[in-house]
Amino acid sequence: KHHRHFARQLAGVITNDFMTTGEMVRQANLEHLFRKLKPVLEELIPSVLGELKDELSEGQKKLLTDDVLESIRPQIEAKLEEELPALIKWIETKADDALNLTDLIAQKVVDWGPIRLEEVIYEVSSQELKFIEYYGGIFGFLIGLGQYGLITLLPMNYLLPIVGMGVGVITNYLAIQMLFYPRQPRGIGPFKFQGLFPKRQGEIAQAQAKIAAAELIIADEIFIKLIDALIPKEIDDAAAEHYEDLIGSRFPAIKSMVEMVLTKDQRGALRLKMVDRFRALLPQISKMVATQAAEQIDVHKILFDKVATLPKLAFEQLLRGLFKEEEVYLVIYGGLLGGLMGLVQLGLISIRF
Repeated sequence: KHHRHFARQLAGVITNDFMTTGEMVRQANLEHLFRKLKPVLEELIPSVLGELKDELSEGQKKLLTDDVLESIRPQIEAKLEEELPALIKWIETKADDALNLTDLIAQKVVDWGPIRLEEVIYEVSSQELKFIEYYGGIFGFLIGLGQYGLITLLPMNYLLPIVGMGVGVITNYLAIQMLFYPRQPRGIGPFKFQGLFPKRQGEIAQAQAKIAAAELIIADEIFIKLIDALIPKEIDDAAAEHYEDLIGSRFPAIKSMVEMVLTKDQRGALRLKMVDRFRALLPQISKMVATQAAEQIDVHKILFDKVATLPKLAFEQLLRGLFKEEEVYLVIYGGLLGGLMGLVQLGLISIRF
């Protein structure tokens, strides 16, 4: 019933406490990624200029020789090296705004549907759910002994539904509390006690990290979406002129050469060719970045380390924050079902006597 609410809660917990798009960018070592991309980027301007040579006059061709084109590459390489730290910082700054990881994860959980959500909850918490059943039975039996004594001593049969409600509420409430408390191991004589969730924190962290890394936070998918968000697929004339001015300010020597050799119309053709070539290269760039990022980022390890090392109180707040409403319903429905069982008991006793 609370599938969508749970999806939003879970996504918020992951992105607020454990993983954001910006953190993934920082984990990815962008400097290493861009060094892999440098040959592709360095080739872009010279190769487009080379293609344009066929459309130039003989006089222009003499000015735009192969040696001149080759001399451009060191300038581009040096400038890319110089601009790299600022570029990386810009991407880290823009990453969280460009790609809302909370929305992405929430939608994935919604897309799971109720059946897969149920499977995930059992994967993570099957022992705890069994624990509630078993200790509900133990507490119910103990309270039932007291109930039996009261019925034997006093004519209180009509109170059975009310007592049943109390039994249902108390047993479920106590079982839930025993999932979390005590947070640290406590001893009574030879017996050691600890809440099942804090006792199994490492196992739960492992299960959560495994599911998140396999189904929710997939590095190559996220980086492809991030590139799509940061770099528009469609570039209009105004944007193309802006990028041309940007390149010109970064590479003044190349700008001067282009302005000296090419006419205004030819510079427009060059701009369009640059845009087309970059658009054609974008899938290759996206794939390279995504592949390299996926190799560098171990989402499973990052999430496991963070969840497994949480202080016990923070770990409890993490889990109870996800299931807060469900915990209340479990106690309420325990009371309602206990009251129903009390009516059944009353009916059986009435038939007997």
